[in-house]
Amino acid sequence: MTVLRDLATFAELRGDYPQTEHYGQLGLVLARQLERIDEVSALLTTLGLVAFHRGDNAHAQVCLEEGLQLARQVGDSEQICTLLSGLGRVARSQGNFAQAEALYHEGLVLAQENEHWDLMSFMLAFLGAITREQGKL
Repeated sequence: MTVLRDLATFAELRGDYPQTEHYGQLGLVLARQLERIDEVSALLTTLGLVAFHRGDNAHAQVCLEEGLQLARQVGDSEQICTLLSGLGRVARSQGNFAQAEALYHEGLVLAQENEHWDLMSFMLAFLGAITREQGKL
């Protein structure tokens, strides 16, 4: 399961989305069988981002929302921030700036509370992009 998750991550970094999805789906089956909620959440994150990059916002949202629910169950603040960021990107791509902004703000607060500096910078960058896209700069 861990090897499949890592293979999916490496394939995603290479931009090989079919391979990412293949490894991600295989890992997801194993993670669910082993009842590893944390791994299910991580794999759903990867699969959701791949769906987003392919332009399948509906599937991306389903994966990311389920991953978020599971990350909240285990209290993984870093994973929660990552998923909020992904959901914000989906909302933003659909022109739902208010929802995206709310998701990014939630992620920003959580990142600040848990000193996830890298995630905090992503949230601030995404908030800045929304501001620019709406002509508020």
